Amino acid sequence: DGACSLVFSPDGRWLFLGTRRGSIWRWDLAATPPQAMEWRAHTDQVNALTVSDDSRLLYSGARDAKVHCFDVSCEGLPQATWQSTEGRTIPSEFFIRSLTYLAGDEPLLVVGLPAKQVILQADLLQASPAGKETRAPHFGVGHSGYVHQPATRTLVTPADFGLRVSCWERGFEREIALLRDPALDPSTPAERCEAMALHPSGMLLASCDSHAGYAKLWFLGSNMWVQTIPSTGCGTLTFSNDGRTLALTGNNRVRLYEVGGFGVQTFLGKRGLPLRAFAVLPDNTIATIATKTLPNRPDQQAVVASSWDWQGKLLKTWLFSEPRPAQTHSWCVASDPQGTWIALHFGGKAVQWFGVQQEQRESPANTPTGELFDLSIDRRGEKAWTIHGEDQIWLRKVASAEVLKTVRLGGLGSGRRKLSCLVAGRDVVLVGREPRGNHGDNLAG
Repeated sequence: DGACSLVFSPDGRWLFLGTRRGSIWRWDLAATPPQAMEWRAHTDQVNALTVSDDSRLLYSGARDAKVHCFDVSCEGLPQATWQSTEGRTIPSEFFIRSLTYLAGDEPLLVVGLPAKQVILQADLLQASPAGKETRAPHFGVGHSGYVHQPATRTLVTPADFGLRVSCWERGFEREIALLRDPALDPSTPAERCEAMALHPSGMLLASCDSHAGYAKLWFLGSNMWVQTIPSTGCGTLTFSNDGRTLALTGNNRVRLYEVGGFGVQTFLGKRGLPLRAFAVLPDNTIATIATKTLPNRPDQQAVVASSWDWQGKLLKTWLFSEPRPAQTHSWCVASDPQGTWIALHFGGKAVQWFGVQQEQRESPANTPTGELFDLSIDRRGEKAWTIHGEDQIWLRKVASAEVLKTVRLGGLGSGRRKLSCLVAGRDVVLVGREPRGNHGDNLAG
């Protein structure tokens, strides 16, 4: 029948496979041996499958222009259906090519057609306005399939000269890298990519072409090709939710490969962008700041600030900015011991303050262009010290532009230059300078 799509449920119990004739096969992996059931779901090839985060609902999309929503434990009867068009003859521009489930207070389903995307309310499969917070991802003309890793917001789409890796939130998209086989001539188009899958860690991408006879693994930490897996007639592939297994279809079989190398390290803050600053917050989460400098505008940078748990799951996006001028070329994350305020500096002209009561404020960085910047909150959580220029530190109220004290450190260390960092304690402040020439580092209290 030919396998065209494949997906594990997040809880690891179910494996679903979509076929060329429109059937969906469901395996119950909790049974010994695994039990299979066939659902007569569509009248044409099933191109896309995805499962809700709670493993309760399966979504399928096919060439018959229909998207179905199933209860995974049912007998294969859809509980909701959406159609991209109606009629006995379905033009190719209405084929369903990809599906992406976006969890949240109002879960969404992004439906990929050959020339556009449609955003639906996931529970009812009804159209949702594509506003700022629900903007669908972009892909080039002639390319419609993509994969999305909700935990890390990583998006991969085929392009003429490789695989395009982006960071995609509901309202923003930022290109990170273009993956391309180094053995190919740079002037020639890339190989055709028929299926892709992202590892749950967000660090591995698997891609395949049924005509090439193999699948490829890419490491997104370095955006490089790392492994080739022989797979004659590979039609689709997927990773298990625990990341230990890669499943590939080919020659009417499903082959399972063990994936190793992820038992020692946990990747935190994975977005594919250079990580500029991070800190462990009082609630034992990790805050990160990552940026990307535009190739044609080195003075402009896009910024994303996030918080993560220790398993690498994205908890919150503090900021996802459009490109903005770089002022200080310094980045910092600071918090008071009680976690009342979190301060983020993104290299621009201001410091963003985020309070526990969802309050947000802004204070000026007041640092000359090109100078270094750092910020530290005292142990009482009442005042913040900042670097100002080459030889001054300022004391402010937390989350305020009010300056309480200015301290000049012009005579600190012979031959030194530029204050570079500081740490505030309860009664003292440690300040560091950049060295000049062969002089060592300098620290003052």
